[in-house]
Amino acid sequence: MQPEWSPRISWPDLPNHVQTGVEQIPGEPVVQTAAQQGGFSPGTADRVRTVSGRRAFVKAVGPHLNEHSPALHRREAAITAALPDTLPAPALLGTFDDGDWVALVLSDVDGRHPHVPWRAGDWRPSWTRSWCCHGRLSLRP
Repeated sequence: MQPEWSPRISWPDLPNHVQTGVEQIPGEPVVQTAAQQGGFSPGTADRVRTVSGRRAFVKAVGPHLNEHSPALHRREAAITAALPDTLPAPALLGTFDDGDWVALVLSDVDGRHPHVPWRAGDWRPSWTRSWCCHGRLSLRP
């Protein structure tokens, strides 16, 4: 479980069947996890490493944590899957959805969260990545 001040669960808190379903996406067991802070979901957000060293980012949530979060994860998965490969965004490697629990497995991206409050060195990389997407995305749903 995350620290007291954070409502987020972590990989060990996921039901076994969800962990197993997620592990089927890379095709091998997860052997290392690193919980990530931030975000708005009470679900897990973990950087994971598999037995062969493959890395991924896993987000998972069930309705008992927040009744609206599974639908938001499903929507995020659909949008992420539709993004062009040319965008500097993590790729959706797969999803697990048992009707209650929803997990997104995305490519892991090297980096860190910006400092709070942001520092001068945090602003430029974020702005550059955002600006490069300008004109590459449609406003149509």
